[in-house]
Amino acid sequence: MGKKLWVTKYSGEKQPYDQKKVLGSIARSGVAKAAAATILGVVENQLYDGIPTSEIYEIADREIEKYGLPPERRPFYHLREALAKMGPFEFEGFVAQVLKKQGLVCQSDLIIPGFCVKHQIDVVAQDQQRGWYYVEIKHHRNFHRDTDLGTTAEVWARFEDLKQGFSHGRHQYNFVTGWLVTNTKFSDHAKQYAKCKGLKLTGWRYALNGHQDVGLEQMVKGLEGLLR
Repeated sequence: MGKKLWVTKYSGEKQPYDQKKVLGSIARSGVAKAAAATILGVVENQLYDGIPTSEIYEIADREIEKYGLPPERRPFYHLREALAKMGPFEFEGFVAQVLKKQGLVCQSDLIIPGFCVKHQIDVVAQDQQRGWYYVEIKHHRNFHRDTDLGTTAEVWARFEDLKQGFSHGRHQYNFVTGWLVTNTKFSDHAKQYAKCKGLKLTGWRYALNGHQDVGLEQMVKGLEGLLR
């Protein structure tokens, strides 16, 4: 493509069109390499400056179905859909089970006093090597949206209050940091803030300062039985 095009994310943020990202998403649907290239060509023939990313993937989905791969037969798509269809409490329990499978000791649904206020904590996870983590779990039915800066800042503020609460003897958990787990991607500002603060992030195809530095879809691989 000669002219640089911009696309509009679900959040309204503009970013340059990324051919490799779109091709990768098409390939993960399960179509053959040659078919993926053909589908990419169809998509790019319909691009225009400012096109929503949702429209790009709608075009791709229609073309993928022509190759006999409706959504329910695409493993990558099915996993994201299955996670999105969970309720928030079900997703919290699922994430706790995934963390346990990763070797962490987990306690769920606790009320822990910080320095200023008490906090309802989704999961407290202990890594035998690194210590305790305060885990905040955010579930979204619309998996195309981004988890934003406001959410990461809120998690960090809660961590700091919990840390101060421990320093004043109000609870037993000496948290090393906060950990935000979600079934969506993160906005660029959210990533930047978390990197600056040292906050752990685990989202769709993204991890920062994580237990194993793998995204949620990699942590879930091999554990699909937990979704049934």
